[in-house]
Amino acid sequence: MSPRAAVLALLALPILSTAAPAQPDPSYTVVNNTGQTLEMLFASPVGSQDWGYDRLGSQPVPSGSSRLVRLDPRDGCRYDLRAVFRDGTVQDMRNADTCAARMFRLGPPVPPPQPRLELRNTGRRPIIAAYVSPSGAPDWGVDQLDVHPLRPGRSLRLELPPGTCRYDLKVLYADRATEERRGLDLCDRPAVRFP
Repeated sequence: MSPRAAVLALLALPILSTAAPAQPDPSYTVVNNTGQTLEMLFASPVGSQDWGYDRLGSQPVPSGSSRLVRLDPRDGCRYDLRAVFRDGTVQDMRNADTCAARMFRLGPPVPPPQPRLELRNTGRRPIIAAYVSPSGAPDWGVDQLDVHPLRPGRSLRLELPPGTCRYDLKVLYADRATEERRGLDLCDRPAVRFP
């Protein structure tokens, strides 16, 4: 490197090192589950006296669809949002942190997942106890079989509390041997076979 190029490189270092850190992106996705078309969507920084312009432009969002809404990072992450539907209904969301919540759903809340278990004994030993607990729980809870063993070739269906899908499962056989399965997704795959 020539001496002149080295001097220019050294002079450029302070300019490069004083660049402002990247700001978080406040852009978000709006999901319309209302049953009607979302005609206009406004997003203004919290404290602004004006809703600004329609972020959808001339592209409404039909029910069951979603749209990415781009926002300027220089305005921060806190916005007041206003949705206007085809029938004139207005829905406001105040002080929304669009950097933290990357998706906003309009319409009825999504129901929590409903896990269930179909325990199948495909072995030759009776299962005399079965314990089911959310993954990572500190204890196994109560025996789900109560006093009725699960005989070989039989199945048992259990409805579990809504909310989480990941469960750990432990069975106790009549010969006192145990077997565990951890991190099972009982919303997606409720059938579990032992052994």
